[in-house]
Amino acid sequence: MSKLIKSSILCSLILLFMVGFSIKSDAKQSITLKVNGWNEQLGSEPFIEKGYVYIPLRNVSELLGYKVDWDVSKHLLLLLELTIN
Repeated sequence: MSKLIKSSILCSLILLFMVGFSIKSDAKQSITLKVNGWNEQLGSEPFIEKGYVYIPLRNVSELLGYKVDWDVSKHLLLLLELTIN
């Protein structure tokens, strides 16, 4: 997957987390994550609360080829693109 596509998808996901998006649902609705047409299993289950879908950013970012790290002293989330040489 090209760097531009990965970056676009990741930015979209981050914006969705910050803004959220509304869907009509009930608490028992199942959420499926697909990447490149494949169903993916996550370490934590996505959930719906008050009409918003929450997905685990770490799992999704790693599926898209990013390394996720946390800088404790700065309270900063780092998403680093992994490159293969």
